[in-house]
Amino acid sequence: ELSERNYAAVARDSAALVLREEPERPPFALSLLRAAATRAQGELADTVTDVLSKHMCSKALDGRVIDSQQKFVSFGFMLRALPPSRLSFEEAPSPLEDGDEATMRPADGAAAAAEAAEEEAPPQLQLEDQPDSVVLAQLELMNVGPKLQELSSLRRLRHDISRFCFLDLQQVAVPLLSPDGATLGVFKQHKDCDDAGFDATQVSGAPAEETDEGEAEPATWEAAETADRQTAAKSAQLLQELLRTLARAAGYAASQKADQLLQAALAAALNALLVVGPSPADCVPKGPKSNPKDIDPDKFVGAEDDAAAEAPEGGKEDAEKDENDVWLSLAVIAELAVGALQRLKQKFAKVEKPRATGSKALEDSKGRKTAAATVSKAQAEELAVVSLADEASKELQAADEELHDVWFEKMPELDVNSVAKLVAFSVLCLYHMRRWSNIIVLCRGFNDATCSVFATTFLPLMIGAQKEVCNLSSRGVANTQRYLAEAKTTFDTEQKKLPRKLLRQLALQGELSEPEKLFKKRSSYYEDVVKRQQRVHGAWMTLLESLDASHSLVVRAVPAAMEQLRKSRLLLAEFLHDRNMFSLAVQRDQIKGFEKTGKERALRNDVYLHKQHDSDNI
Repeated sequence: ELSERNYAAVARDSAALVLREEPERPPFALSLLRAAATRAQGELADTVTDVLSKHMCSKALDGRVIDSQQKFVSFGFMLRALPPSRLSFEEAPSPLEDGDEATMRPADGAAAAAEAAEEEAPPQLQLEDQPDSVVLAQLELMNVGPKLQELSSLRRLRHDISRFCFLDLQQVAVPLLSPDGATLGVFKQHKDCDDAGFDATQVSGAPAEETDEGEAEPATWEAAETADRQTAAKSAQLLQELLRTLARAAGYAASQKADQLLQAALAAALNALLVVGPSPADCVPKGPKSNPKDIDPDKFVGAEDDAAAEAPEGGKEDAEKDENDVWLSLAVIAELAVGALQRLKQKFAKVEKPRATGSKALEDSKGRKTAAATVSKAQAEELAVVSLADEASKELQAADEELHDVWFEKMPELDVNSVAKLVAFSVLCLYHMRRWSNIIVLCRGFNDATCSVFATTFLPLMIGAQKEVCNLSSRGVANTQRYLAEAKTTFDTEQKKLPRKLLRQLALQGELSEPEKLFKKRSSYYEDVVKRQQRVHGAWMTLLESLDASHSLVVRAVPAAMEQLRKSRLLLAEFLHDRNMFSLAVQRDQIKGFEKTGKERALRNDVYLHKQHDSDNI
């Protein structure tokens, strides 16, 4: 049937064989389906999609993708004290339940039930043991082809050239975010017209034309831009579906260390971003992004429900209406790419680095295990965070003693520059989602895998994220100190309400009053939390100082000509954006007369200054 080009029959029979139980499934069935689907050129998309959704590896892959997404959805560790209103001393308070912002630990009964369920659950399928994963990755990539062609066929009225800076490693910069009560950066809205967010009903330019019936008709450019916005919305939807498929293809490829297939998925994702041209802000859902525990700790810290269920009114509805998960798919793909680069570096690179060896390394390892064993499970995460920050600081401080072998220069088939662009864009999306710990982990992993070749791009992003972490940590310390002061004020107020006779009797008996007992317990709790918070904050501040020092060394190592070229690219991009916005305003008839003449003259002067600047540099 394959020789006779009866591809539909071949695909139907192969799909039936593929979906059989493991002992009865022939090993060549999936390859036969791939061959038929390749020759049919997209005519068997429904059959391929059905196999991909029902294959036994699909559920295992879904679990991996969900676990990876949960890591990026989580805000990361931050030690917080419970507000006095939620502090109860009927039982000894758990030291870290208030500090773990990702999850609130279940009760003992729930934990026991969860452990029993895990023991009874059958062992999960491992994709590494399934050779079908390679063929499944190829089939996922085959599904990407038609979507990418459809995406390329959509014609936009114009492309906002200012958005290409997000995929230019020389122009990537720390974004300024909108204030939400828990972020350092402040974003100033540009007054320039933006075709992505343009609203034709709010324009004070050319009036609408009137028909014979007296009804207003939109101007030609208004109708064109309305159609263009509809095309942009369709492009965004296709991009979202395409990236979901690419995340699955990358997951299959990474499980089998199929680096060429993984690179194909990365290239397709980057091409899709170039075609659509979204900004990082377009790739994240609307509504509040920061952790509610950072915005209003008195309300959300220690609450029974998780942060999503306790989000401010309207936030949950917005999340349900807006299911934009482009940032999640990009983050998953970027994480897989960084993992593959780290694996390839271990395989091909020759790194000479002073490390603890022999008995000293063994002693350090034993010391960590002993320290972890002496504390409760609740404090394990706190110790892990401090230890990780200290290790990262020491590695950065010893970076000048490390001799790097840029291993990927010997592999011309590996396009590390494109991977860097995709990872940088994913990090910018995570910036808008305020996932600071994930940003630091992703940038640090990529810098280590690429021997810090792209450190001038990724170190500033790490520094910005670490500043936000330190800001949140200092706010947590301040909140705990405020709670301690409130407890003292409450004690003074309640103690004064007690009769003097009762106070004398308690003093003679050597006993404490109820307000004194409560204050003693509260002060002991808050003082302990403050000490632990300051220890964590100190480790994070040390890491920030190490990052700053490393960045200063990297900046000094960059040749002056390269830095001047980077600045020239930034000036050119700014000029092109200004010229584009001027042409757009003229087309919309928003600039007339002397204002138009003045802006034309200003643009000509900018051209002359840029040419003079370039000639001086030469």
